Amino acid sequence: MKILTIFLLVSSVPACTTTGVDPEELMAADRRFQAETAERGTSGWVDAFARDGRLVSGGGVIEGKAAIRDAMVVLDSPDYSLTWEPEFAEASGDLGYTYGTYTRETSGTEGNKAVETGRYVTVWRRETDGAWKVVIDIGSPAP
Repeated sequence: MKILTIFLLVSSVPACTTTGVDPEELMAADRRFQAETAERGTSGWVDAFARDGRLVSGGGVIEGKAAIRDAMVVLDSPDYSLTWEPEFAEASGDLGYTYGTYTRETSGTEGNKAVETGRYVTVWRRETDGAWKVVIDIGSPAP
């Protein structure tokens, strides 16, 4: 009886643990997100989001791809640039997060350039096709 109990306990442990994910998978997803945004602007940005993704921006929460597209159309402007670099990633199972630094540059009508730097956190979810998609993206400007 003791052997059966020990067997049942040991064999149930894998069912109770979460599957580890190589952090480099998420770092690579975040870098692809950056590259696609740099190359394709708003379309590259929006394609990285899950269907039910959210963007925290300007003190509010923007929900869904259509609303996110409307909010980020500025990415298609030649006077606007947003770049970022992930510093850390962690995931377990189908959820994970990355964080890092970003730089946003804008040019005014008189050619004045404004530069904002800050930090961001992006929460990712692995979809049924295996792709990592953004569930929520949050940025905070540096003081």
